[in-house]
Amino acid sequence: MNRTEKAEQVAVIRDRFDRMVNAIVTDFKGLDVEAMTELRRKFREANIEYKVVKNTMVKLAVSEEPYAEELAGHLKEMTAIAWSFEDPSASAKVIREFVKDNDKLKVKCGVMDGQVSSAKDWADLPSHADLMAMITGQLVSAAQSLIGQMVGPAQELVSQIDGWKEKLEKEQQGATE
Repeated sequence: MNRTEKAEQVAVIRDRFDRMVNAIVTDFKGLDVEAMTELRRKFREANIEYKVVKNTMVKLAVSEEPYAEELAGHLKEMTAIAWSFEDPSASAKVIREFVKDNDKLKVKCGVMDGQVSSAKDWADLPSHADLMAMITGQLVSAAQSLIGQMVGPAQELVSQIDGWKEKLEKEQQGATE
């Protein structure tokens, strides 16, 4: 690979890091061609770019980033990166599902919001649907609590009015007898 090709490769990697919502750096050592093809297909279906990269090219591409040094510590041996440009949890979900059947794929680290996170942090990242369900549950709970607080005094008032009504009815029955 000549200098021009290397510069182009670095520019492509830099562009991916500039556009991403997150990136997950993986070690694919031990994966056979069939497994790697399946993994790439799953990433493609989730609209995630997954590329085998040269560690030195990635180091050059992110050299101006504040996380460059920390990321460089994870760029050893075989490296492939999954760049997600839309849903930050999509790549973690694909990896989590893939590893159930093939434990040879290892997560080295992840990059999101200008910070490098350990593999452990990415393992438990909830999916977009799970996050939406959690948020919806919290909103419903808050709404139910608010309704309970608003209805409570009204129910108490109705109960008092019913009590007065019964008292008046008993007094009227006693007066007519």
